[in-house]
Amino acid sequence: MIGPSTSGVTLHDQLTLALREQIQSGRFKQGDPFTTERELMERFNVSSTTVRRALQTLVREGYLYRKVGKGTFVRRPQPAGAETPPFGFYEEMESLGRRPSSRVLVVEEVPSEAAVAEKLQIDEGQPVVRTKLVMDADAEPMVLLDTFWNRTVGVEVVKGDMSSTGLYRIMEDRLGIQVAEVEATISARFATEEHGRLLGIAPGSPVLLLERIVYTADGRPVAVSYQVCRSDIYKLRVRMVRQPRRRLERGRIN
Repeated sequence: MIGPSTSGVTLHDQLTLALREQIQSGRFKQGDPFTTERELMERFNVSSTTVRRALQTLVREGYLYRKVGKGTFVRRPQPAGAETPPFGFYEEMESLGRRPSSRVLVVEEVPSEAAVAEKLQIDEGQPVVRTKLVMDADAEPMVLLDTFWNRTVGVEVVKGDMSSTGLYRIMEDRLGIQVAEVEATISARFATEEHGRLLGIAPGSPVLLLERIVYTADGRPVAVSYQVCRSDIYKLRVRMVRQPRRRLERGRIN
């Protein structure tokens, strides 16, 4: 229960802390509707102003997101230390000492299909910007990148030089929008005729499919991408840490 504090902690801060702990506890799943403002006012006996300020804070922190006319929903961030930096293809290749470049195949505005609309938290059929590129490293094709952008962001991204600059970098430099989090799903596929033609591999060859949702610092999804990666030369490295490493010394674990 929250209430007047002699330590100077405001009701807004107390409510924010209580709601943040509820979300972090695992009580809610990704995409679950969050408790309504009216219910929070009654449960915690606070004003609508206090509730709205707390919810706005949690939206900025990325714990919640809003759908116009539908309410507030949960997006639980990963625990601190569990994630890796959200590198794009250009940053990744440059870190390996390779020279990245892109070939732009498609730039178009299309109505969003159901799966894309759900991930971008917009209504189905709402216009999005689609970009499709072949990503090369040292002039060798490695990835076919098909991305659907929130329209406001996408119309600006496509004004940048997508053939020589990473999409994340364009978004950050041109729009001042920081990529804060990328949620990725990885699966195995067989290359189609199109994949083979664009990536220089035989149809039916194994490829990796990465589905990525790109979030900004305020928890807003701005892009959904589908990356088809050549599995013969493109490798994914995942580091999972359960506890700090312990040194082996003289045959004993310290």
